[in-house]
Amino acid sequence: MIKNFIYLDEYKMYSLSSQIFEGITEYLVSTNYKEEENNDKQKGGFASGRILADIIKDGSKTEERKYLHDYSYTLFEKYLIENNKVADINSLDSDVNIVDTCINTSFIKIKGKATFNDIESLMHTLKDFNKIGKAFAHMRIINDKSKDSKNIDEYAKNNKLQLDQKFIDSLNTLLEYGFDKQLEIQINYNHNLFSTNIKREYLREKENLLIKRYARETEKEFVLFGIVTQCQESIAEKKVEKESFNNIKESIMNMVTKLTDVETAFTGKLPHEIIIDPIAIYTEL
Repeated sequence: MIKNFIYLDEYKMYSLSSQIFEGITEYLVSTNYKEEENNDKQKGGFASGRILADIIKDGSKTEERKYLHDYSYTLFEKYLIENNKVADINSLDSDVNIVDTCINTSFIKIKGKATFNDIESLMHTLKDFNKIGKAFAHMRIINDKSKDSKNIDEYAKNNKLQLDQKFIDSLNTLLEYGFDKQLEIQINYNHNLFSTNIKREYLREKENLLIKRYARETEKEFVLFGIVTQCQESIAEKKVEKESFNNIKESIMNMVTKLTDVETAFTGKLPHEIIIDPIAIYTEL
């Protein structure tokens, strides 16, 4: 199966695979791109490491390095699957508890239609929502000669192309505080929500181009491969409110707890949500 990568965290992959392949990837990432083949500098005795060494060729072009990253990942994933280190969610029997599987595994692989939640793009749209709405209203009025061009503001408001500016500002403040321009990808599968926040610098293409190409809710199925970080249902702890504190430290810790509760309202795990630290996201061809 050919992998069409849209995201690959090379640093994390090499950090983990160097432990598998006995240091060969440490040598791989320290190359100086001098167009020399390095078949005789194997650092470990592991067989798959030798295969990786045999294909190392330094290159000065970004594209050449990406090809090498892609093949390195293929070896990395293959090794983990062959050694039963990966829970392939789509291959589980219907009676298997997915949460229990995630608790007892390190790596996870899930395939399904994805949703892109780009908070930075949403904030940008909200910021100029009324300006964009007024522009739409203006174009509609121009195209319809029966409408009075002097009533653009009224037309925009009546056609839900305007929002209260205070509402926009408040919502943008909440988004900026709670989500910090994050880019999240979610996959729904068998009543579970698999979520991951990705680093934009490891995308193979700009996020706006990627979303235009695949849509925010994709028709194409994506494979998400990564490390399970949260999967158990959280149990709310009943907290006893105190009216006074013995010292400043206790008072500060109480304030920190309250701020943590506020943050949880934004970033807390949803019921049936499984959080993944991503290594790779790709489509299969």
